[in-house]
Amino acid sequence: MRIFDGEKLNIAALGNLVPQLHLHHVVRAQDDPAWPGPVWGHSPGIPYLPGPLAERLQILRAEFGVDPVDRAKP
Repeated sequence: MRIFDGEKLNIAALGNLVPQLHLHHVVRAQDDPAWPGPVWGHSPGIPYLPGPLAERLQILRAEFGVDPVDRAKP
């Protein structure tokens, strides 16, 4: 919760269409539109814009010590 602004972290193992285990980590805040109910099916998803997405990825990579992947290399 150090790098996200929220009061609660929900972790769910949902994945009917994906054949391997994957987990969803959802940071929740009391002012989010679905509070206190589940987020699934409540509101349509809003994609990140390119700038905020790049910023979020940079923060996450720094926090977890992950170098960016250069997908242009073979």
